[in-house]
Order: sequence, then structure tokens, then C-alpha cells
Amino acid sequence: MKTKLNLYYDRAACSLGVRIALEAAGADYGDTRVAIRKGEAQAPDYLKVNPAGRVPALAIPGEADALGELVAIFAWLAERFPEAGLLPPAGMARARAISFLSILATHVHAAGFGPFFRPQRFASGEEAQKDVQAQSLATVADGYRQIEARLPADGFALGAAPSAVDYMIYVYGRWGAATPIKVAEAFPGMAALMARVEALPQTKAALEKEALPTVAG
Repeated sequence: MKTKLNLYYDRAACSLGVRIALEAAGADYGDTRVAIRKGEAQAPDYLKVNPAGRVPALAIPGEADALGELVAIFAWLAERFPEAGLLPPAGMARARAISFLSILATHVHAAGFGPFFRPQRFASGEEAQKDVQAQSLATVADGYRQIEARLPADGFALGAAPSAVDYMIYVYGRWGAATPIKVAEAFPGMAALMARVEALPQTKAALEKEALPTVAG
């Protein structure tokens, strides 16, 4: 059994948001890359770690099973590292933050980018897959619209300090570069937030560990 936290990740995947959170918390953690495009997320050894066959998964000392799903991982990290400010501590503020994270995970990611990046999972035949991608791109744009509508003029999504919500907006905003959507032009508030998140030391450390370029600014 592992003696410290271990993040199962792929480069630039949604697991990047968890890595930024771990860096913000100053957590002692290791990592294991799971190369999704090489099929490693569906390999028998990884399915023993996360039967869903997705990243991220977080192995926690003392726990036999790794923790999967972004919202659950952030909820646990927020309790384990309250000083990191990953989520509001309680009450309606916490509920609204979890609601925001859920929109990002289900609408922007699962319903939007999921079929955009892997249309073959949703349709057979080239023409049908093109239709799937077109519809999913509209879903991504609608998700970005929802993000833009929720953001304040300055600061971060939940106030003056960054949170898990900001880290995931940053990640999904990065993915926009793979689409025809021009984030900086169409969603200036989101682009400005991404620049603020990218300037944070925890984000810089996470990008360095995954050898990723900067994209904002």
C-alpha cells in the first residue's frame, strides 16, 4: 500500500486540475502517467486502480481503493487540506461551488469535449461522427457561455482567492485550442481568468511537472 498520495494522470488531461490543487496544498504526492491514447486507461492493471478506466484517480494512504471522479477528489482534498481553499468550507457557498464543478465535469467535459475528442464512442461511420463532433462543439460553446456568465469582473470564480473551480476552468479552457472556438475573442472573461490562474505558482509548478506550455495571456 502506498505511503503517500499518488495521482494517476495523463498529460494535459482533466487530471491537470487535480495536480494544480495538490501543488496549491503543498501535498506530498507521487504520480503515475496513464497514456490514454495508447489505451493504457483500459489496461487490466489500471482497471484494477479505477474500474471506470479514466483519469484522474487518487490513491490515498490507508485506503484500499483509489478515489475517482473530479468532484469527489476535490471534495476530499478540500477537507484534507482546508488551508488550500480548494472549496468553501460549508453551507450554500460550498454547494454552489460543487454545482459549478459539476457543470464543468458533466456539461463541458462529458457532454462536450468527450464526444468532440472521441466521436467513435458515440457513432459509427465518418459522417455520423462528424455530426457528433458538430453537436458536441455547440455543447462546449454553451458550457463556455455558462462559465463566462458566472465569472466576476476580476479575482477568481468564487471570490478573491483561487479554488478548484478556477483550476478546472483553466484546464477546459486550454482544451479550447483544439477546437475552432477562439476563447480570447468570444469569452474574454474566461480568457482573463485563465491568465490569472496560469500566473499562479501552483499552476506553474504543475505545468513544469507535465512539461506543458503556457497558453494564456
